[in-house]
Amino acid sequence: MPSLRAGTYDVVVVGAGVLGAWTAFYLRQRGLKTLLVDAWEPGHLRGSSSGETRVIRTGYGARRLYTRWAWQALAQWKHWEQVWGTELFHRLGVLWLHEAESEYTRESLAALAEEGIPVERIVPDDLPVRYPQISPTGIGFAYLEPEAGVVMARRAVQAVIKAFVKAEGEWQLGRVQPPNYSTHRNRQLDEIRLVDGTKLAAASFVFACGAWLPELFPEQLANFLRVTKQEVFFFRPPAENAHFHAGALPVWMDGDFYGIPALGRSGFKVADGGLGPPFEPTLGERVASAEGTARARQHLALRFPAMKDRPLVEAQVC
Repeated sequence: MPSLRAGTYDVVVVGAGVLGAWTAFYLRQRGLKTLLVDAWEPGHLRGSSSGETRVIRTGYGARRLYTRWAWQALAQWKHWEQVWGTELFHRLGVLWLHEAESEYTRESLAALAEEGIPVERIVPDDLPVRYPQISPTGIGFAYLEPEAGVVMARRAVQAVIKAFVKAEGEWQLGRVQPPNYSTHRNRQLDEIRLVDGTKLAAASFVFACGAWLPELFPEQLANFLRVTKQEVFFFRPPAENAHFHAGALPVWMDGDFYGIPALGRSGFKVADGGLGPPFEPTLGERVASAEGTARARQHLALRFPAMKDRPLVEAQVC
């Protein structure tokens, strides 16, 4: 790493979602003078690290690096929630539902076996006995990742940043301008600017900006990353039926759809994981569509019949 001039940081991390927050935290753990910057407060609702809950699972088909990373990340969530005394992870398990065994499922199970990750195959005929709230229609292959589950997303990001600041990391609110490489020798950054003109100098920079990366690096990423509108729905489960709450049902992955049982203040979560239409992350209207709501209800009717007419209590755009 280059030697520092007065007033510079070892590293400036731009973006305080889950990736930026953990990056800054571990850099500080290594003793580096680190600044973490974001345009909004930690856990804001615009980013993909927002919301109450996010699924953490290890099945990724042939993308075995993702499997390894997710398994290592899960261990870190468990470790640090113990150290910080803050509940961040719920071990609910993740139940995979498929029409039939496929190359994707075979690759996923092979990766889990290679990493020593527990997995339990479930005979489809046993599903109605084990999970009576699930309709087995169209399911020919199923397995459970018992160690996977849910991270409390907003709370987790805020906890990481709190620990980073406690370790004498520096946090700053501010929106970063697109870097202008033409003013830097050999296109090597030594400073960036906020929209208010503030200069931030560092030996190295990390940009963990998610959906805002194409805005910051239009030349490199505008035609490479596609930002899409993803809709998430929460339905109120029956008060007299605990089958749709955490503890009675795992997280479920079912074709393009996935969901999380009611947990804490959240209702029964349902989302279509298929790519939505292009979306502008700063100015886009975060209103879920009637078509998306209808698709979510249609899937509930197929897989969770007792939930098909339950009231929608919240809808979010990610």
